[in-house]
Amino acid sequence: MRKLASSVAAALLLAASMAVPAAASDVACGDTITTNITLTHDLTCSGTGLVVGAPGITVDLGGFTLSGAGAGNGIDNNGGFDNVTITNGTIDGFANGVALSGADSNTISHLTITNNSNANNWWEGVGIVMWGGGINNTITHNTISGNSRQGVFLGHSGPGTTSYNTVSQNEISNNGLAGYDGYGIQLWNADYTIVSKNEISGHNNWWFGQGIYVLASKGNTIERNELEANSYGWVVWDWGVSGSANDNDFVRNEIEDSANCWWFVGTYEGTVLNRNECEV
Repeated sequence: MRKLASSVAAALLLAASMAVPAAASDVACGDTITTNITLTHDLTCSGTGLVVGAPGITVDLGGFTLSGAGAGNGIDNNGGFDNVTITNGTIDGFANGVALSGADSNTISHLTITNNSNANNWWEGVGIVMWGGGINNTITHNTISGNSRQGVFLGHSGPGTTSYNTVSQNEISNNGLAGYDGYGIQLWNADYTIVSKNEISGHNNWWFGQGIYVLASKGNTIERNELEANSYGWVVWDWGVSGSANDNDFVRNEIEDSANCWWFVGTYEGTVLNRNECEV
């Protein structure tokens, strides 16, 4: 009986140790993370902050801040690892806040992402960028502001591989360099995305600034977003490829204090506009 009790206790202790993320007092800038971590202090980095190096892990910033110097990614999952959670902290001052490529079923949540900037490369200066494919990822409950290009950018150089992602319940404001890329959320060759219940404002620093930019992306659902003080609530453009921006649904969005409600360019067959409100 004692042996049985000892075995059960040992098993419970092992399970508990596996379930609790390791404290990250020894994590340094540029480290590759291969197990669950929870930061215990701020990190100030000259290049990339942390690199995801394994699937199925949680990178918990523990309420602390990753600070950069305008280079690298705050958190980098360009290795394409699936089922990763990135959460609970601030990412400030890198080239991009969070970057993913080819990763599926990631969750990016409860982050404050700000002041990520690069005036030289169009793929940098983004709060959260997913480029090069990704399916079933969720971006939710983040505050994203003051980045030099897009707040959130989902895309690919060709259609079909960045799809079925969700961007919901984020506060996205005042992103974009003066005169260039002032977009809250941009979809480019990103299909069947749900963009829902976001508060998107202040993308008006040039005439083409937009709350939501749907570029050569089809089958997306844009619903119940609050869009305020943007040059356009949204723009849909097929980028000269007929059919690439078809079948997008815009439902129950509210646009206020913006220069324009929306603009559709090119072909956009099957588009649904239902119960949207616009006051300009």
